[in-house]
Amino acid sequence: PIIYLKKKKGDSIRNIIGASKEDKHIALVNFFTETGEYKLAPYLEEAYRTTVPNAFQKEFKETDQRVNLLYNALEGTSLRLFPVIDDENNRWISSAENRGDNKVIKDTLYSNFINTGFKTYLYFLNQGKRSNDFSESDKILGAILDTQYRYGSQVMLTESKIESEVLYNKYDIFRSLFSWYLYAGSLLFIVLIFQIFNNNRIINSLITIFKYSIYLLFILHAIGLCWRWYISGHAPWSDGYESMIYISWVTMLFGIVFGRRSDLTIASTAFVTSMILMIAHWSWMDPAIANLVPVLDSYWLMIHVSIIVGSYGPFTLSMILGLVTLILIILVNNKNKEIMA
Repeated sequence: PIIYLKKKKGDSIRNIIGASKEDKHIALVNFFTETGEYKLAPYLEEAYRTTVPNAFQKEFKETDQRVNLLYNALEGTSLRLFPVIDDENNRWISSAENRGDNKVIKDTLYSNFINTGFKTYLYFLNQGKRSNDFSESDKILGAILDTQYRYGSQVMLTESKIESEVLYNKYDIFRSLFSWYLYAGSLLFIVLIFQIFNNNRIINSLITIFKYSIYLLFILHAIGLCWRWYISGHAPWSDGYESMIYISWVTMLFGIVFGRRSDLTIASTAFVTSMILMIAHWSWMDPAIANLVPVLDSYWLMIHVSIIVGSYGPFTLSMILGLVTLILIILVNNKNKEIMA
């Protein structure tokens, strides 16, 4: 058993496939009937058709992806390691797709390498695991890499992009910014409320520290967007997740611009930005870096979308500033009227 099911969310799937509720991992064979029919099939069409799937549908989709990943790995179709020579769509294939009468590669030497290269690598890798000598497997791996650069260089990632994406995933900067913005904005807001009633040097120093901390977070936010842009090769507002992190950045930008007259604006905007980033990391948002849909691959469309999506930032800021203003108006009385003004 290798396919993981969540403890409670996966109980519906366990009932369908006839597994015990105590089983955390399920065997691939349990997902199919004796006649080879896929047990989850009746539930998947609606799950994939729904724009915003519920928890039940999401669990079905995730499980289906795990089943397909294992099934394709066993069939040898998931590892598309070999580029097709001179293919206009830069297609890559697995060794399983180049067998029998439907051979994609006409070059006999390259075709034989596709059919035997990866199996040979696995064989020498297993031998190396026993002898602790991986020199032979490294040679085969180097040969596979050479063919990838020779025939698929147009879509091969550079070493710098690979390293950048590894670091990007390691530090997960936008998930961290959510909590940092929340702490800095909330603390600044609290200190500003204290300043209304007790204005002294310590309070002013704390305000300066929190305010410049938010400036620093905004710079990190911008670096994160540029980082994602460099890795993906397209502007970071092409899907739901990217739109949210971009809107949060634009919101903070306008907050800093208008915050020159009021520190409360910066504090409020930092809090709103943290909420937008929190929503961006909810379970129905996919933070994975994906290829740009061809219909969006347009210079003018990129500018058009950036302005439209970015315009949500000022709207959000206006809402929160209006709310803060109403709260301050409620707090005004005869004793603090002059201070509040």
